[in-house]
Amino acid sequence: MQRSRWTTLLFVGPAVLWLAVFFGAPVVATLWVSLTDEQGVDEDSRFIGLANYTRLLKDPYFIDTFWVMLKILFIGGAAVFAISFLFMTILREMRFKRFARAVMFAPYIVIPVALAILWGVLLNPQTGLLNSLLDLVGAGALKRVWLGPDWIFTSVVIGLIWLSTGFYTTLLCAGVDRIPAHYYEAAELEGASRWHQFVRVTIPMTWDVIGTAAVLWVIGAINTFGFIFAFSGAGATPDKRTWTPAIYLYLETFDPLNGSLSYGYGCAIAVMLMLLVAVSVALIRRVFRREAVQF
Repeated sequence: MQRSRWTTLLFVGPAVLWLAVFFGAPVVATLWVSLTDEQGVDEDSRFIGLANYTRLLKDPYFIDTFWVMLKILFIGGAAVFAISFLFMTILREMRFKRFARAVMFAPYIVIPVALAILWGVLLNPQTGLLNSLLDLVGAGALKRVWLGPDWIFTSVVIGLIWLSTGFYTTLLCAGVDRIPAHYYEAAELEGASRWHQFVRVTIPMTWDVIGTAAVLWVIGAINTFGFIFAFSGAGATPDKRTWTPAIYLYLETFDPLNGSLSYGYGCAIAVMLMLLVAVSVALIRRVFRREAVQF
């Protein structure tokens, strides 16, 4: 027994030490800095308690970014999962489904920055491919200033949906592939429609996969940064209508909005995001918790 404990410690110890040094220590440092008025590495700082958090709850910029994040979380999430479920149902019986999945998954393996720049080029009002195609097919009335104030947020959300759908479709398809075919055969013999098969067989049998996908989407939506920041163009600050808490954190900490860096305030935003992720994941896991289904 003693030898087994030492063997376990030998394998687990390095991983625990790695997490403690490179994850635990930065988290503790972030918590501490969030309680100070730190404005730079070489600047003197003083302990100010919860003042940064009090300011945060009254900050109109942060409140606006919070609402933007919620829109991405719920509107974008609803669209991503609806489209993913649709594609999953289609691909389940498709002849060349493996190839189709690979094609759909391809955008996800490209770095978001590159896709964001491409998306911005496609939607450029003057030279973009989208408006050019609308002119070509005689639908010029549908042309919009996609990067203008009226459409910028919609363009960002559609871009995030495009970027994410392939990944979640692939994830859900993997869950469906493990369902034995005889469940669907039995449902067909009982006269179940495709919709009832989806509700009574597919959803229950992939409930754990759906829960995992929901957790990944929530974490990604809360921490949305790279795609939106790159979408604005190199060296430019994103339109305020697309700011998320993560973007506001960056601007406050590394790109001063008010003429000075605010490390302490930025760390307070980071702590709030960590708490939001932790609470959201805990709630999702509780909603999707159930006994394991054996099949």
